[in-house]
Amino acid sequence: MLDNGLVPASEETTSGVVDLDLSDIKPGLTISIATDGGASGCGGKIWPAGELLVKYILFKEQQIRSVLSASGTRPLVLELGSGTGISGLAVGKLGCADVWITDQAQMVDLMHQNIVLNNLEDIVHAKELNWGEPLPNEIVKRPPAIVLAADCVYLEPAFPLLEKTLEDLAALNEECLILMAYKKRRKADAKYFKLARKHFILEEISDFPEYEQYKKDSVRLYRFHLKKRSGTLKTE
Repeated sequence: MLDNGLVPASEETTSGVVDLDLSDIKPGLTISIATDGGASGCGGKIWPAGELLVKYILFKEQQIRSVLSASGTRPLVLELGSGTGISGLAVGKLGCADVWITDQAQMVDLMHQNIVLNNLEDIVHAKELNWGEPLPNEIVKRPPAIVLAADCVYLEPAFPLLEKTLEDLAALNEECLILMAYKKRRKADAKYFKLARKHFILEEISDFPEYEQYKKDSVRLYRFHLKKRSGTLKTE
């Protein structure tokens, strides 16, 4: 578990509700996000990596639906380090899966507030999930078809905890689609990706219109492919 004392404080910003207009990708779609001005730490605001992941999910809606339909009846999508829950809410708006948006305990109320703001109480659920701890039985019994993470690489002591959780999730379902959006901020971040490449092959995803603009701002999107147990696959 990542101790609350290891959660970096966020620079205070104005709290309130932000309406994210995504009608240029999916006509008529708006996601309403309550932010808390940094009161709960770095999770209570909208970050560029989260915006990128949302736009990718919507732009690739048919591929997302295909992955979910292949996993059987009423699949599950799990977002890690959700903060406001913006990425999971985007999937919830598609209405094709149950969604868990997860974070540490202090974020659950804000996540639930955003579920209510978007009228997604029957589809999206806010849950506490601490990286590095054993996965909840509900997840073990119902492995996610898709795992999302945005701006989760920010604090070095959390790197092995995040990696363990991703490994545990991938072990439940080797076909799981794992998408991670990330903004490069410091050299130490490379240590996480070195750790991740021990068990995953990382594929940069760039096949949608706005990606190059995000890339100029040091924001990247990766798909994590679990390496074969034989060890025949190599890292990039």
